[in-house]
Amino acid sequence: MSEKREFNLKTEFKKFIKLSKVRSIMNLFLPKKYQPRFAESSSQQKLREFREILTLTNKLVNEKNSKLYFVYLPEYERYVFNYENTNYYNVKNIIDDLKIPFIDIHKEVFEKEQNPLRLFPFNSVGHYNLEGYKKVAETINQLTN
Repeated sequence: MSEKREFNLKTEFKKFIKLSKVRSIMNLFLPKKYQPRFAESSSQQKLREFREILTLTNKLVNEKNSKLYFVYLPEYERYVFNYENTNYYNVKNIIDDLKIPFIDIHKEVFEKEQNPLRLFPFNSVGHYNLEGYKKVAETINQLTN
């Protein structure tokens, strides 16, 4: 078993034992004044901060008469495990709300591959291989020119 997968199993087991999700759901039903301060999930907080950073970045880019593109690079796990799309859609919605051009490398490159894992070294976890990066670069170049 790979270290990454073993780590994920340990993390998920700890979350299960601590009943993290049950506690956070239960906190939502408490009256506001009794809810713990951490009731807002860290992912919601991260998304809010992400939006703030992108808003400021987009403002600066526009002031400099430049163009900002958001490039979504899919990870290996998307093609191996039962992929959870929630974060992808949350990020995509923020990008769309801010009217930033979104380049989805999953749709533009990986979806067109019969075996998307071949764009990773030895069909394994890690960064893209030479061919994967070449296809990503060509796609970005094509869509931004």
